[in-house]
Amino acid sequence: MFFRGDPGFRQYQLFESRCAHGRWQAATSPSFAASPPADEADPAYSADGRRLYFVSTRDDPRPRGEADLDIWQVGKLEDGRWGEPVKLPGPVNSPGSELLPRPQPDGSLVFGSDRQGGLGGSDIYRAWLEGGIWRVENLGEPVNSVHDEYEAEVSRDGRHLIVVADRGDRSHLYPYRRERGAWIAQPRIVPRLEVFQVGPLLSPAGDRLLFAQADGSRSGRVVPAGPGSGSGGLLAAGLRALSAQPKTTSRSFASTCNPGFASTSATVPSASARTLVSIFMASMVSSRSPLATF
Repeated sequence: MFFRGDPGFRQYQLFESRCAHGRWQAATSPSFAASPPADEADPAYSADGRRLYFVSTRDDPRPRGEADLDIWQVGKLEDGRWGEPVKLPGPVNSPGSELLPRPQPDGSLVFGSDRQGGLGGSDIYRAWLEGGIWRVENLGEPVNSVHDEYEAEVSRDGRHLIVVADRGDRSHLYPYRRERGAWIAQPRIVPRLEVFQVGPLLSPAGDRLLFAQADGSRSGRVVPAGPGSGSGGLLAAGLRALSAQPKTTSRSFASTCNPGFASTSATVPSASARTLVSIFMASMVSSRSPLATF
């Protein structure tokens, strides 16, 4: 499951594809997807693969550019078909926009939001159910700052966090490590300073990272970083920060399935060679590892 934007990186729509015989099949719109002008993006599977979370403007009557993105979920029926989407209640959703919901193995959600009361323009939040009621907390400093943090990816064991943030020089990747109940900042991941990076996705083992970045007049690239990539950064022993200017190897995921992310819903090529950024990845489908307590 993934989404596409038009050449101006607007008008987001959801698509799905299956990996068959080592190749991605033609992408189609899922049965639950809303029609334009609604925007829908940031799909992510729950740990058991039975629910999909995404953001949508489908119930906001305001025109594009004014409508807010909210978090929705849709479940799989017994026959494998998708059910009807349900909008998550407040305080998960707010009068502001929510982005990139990432469900965790313990049932909580990590997401970005530009709601009131944050440290900056937008922050990273965690939501969880307690006695049937949703609770939400701001992850606080150093994850959030006076700038804009709006996407986050957590490793399956809960020990590593990759945040997408614009802290004054466009969006880049900021890694954190969990130590003694606190998030400790690591050196920034900056494959290319002159372009932005988005859509981080850790492999199930946590030893590789996929992300998308602008690539000139071409469609954006999906860049694998890890052992053998030349980045020297993401190793099985634990997530280690990439150097300030790593020589990251990139390759197209346009037709072949990525065995290193075999249990993920990975990416499929953009419909337009002019699209600024590649499609984003959905989260891991299955996991047995408990999430460390935030």
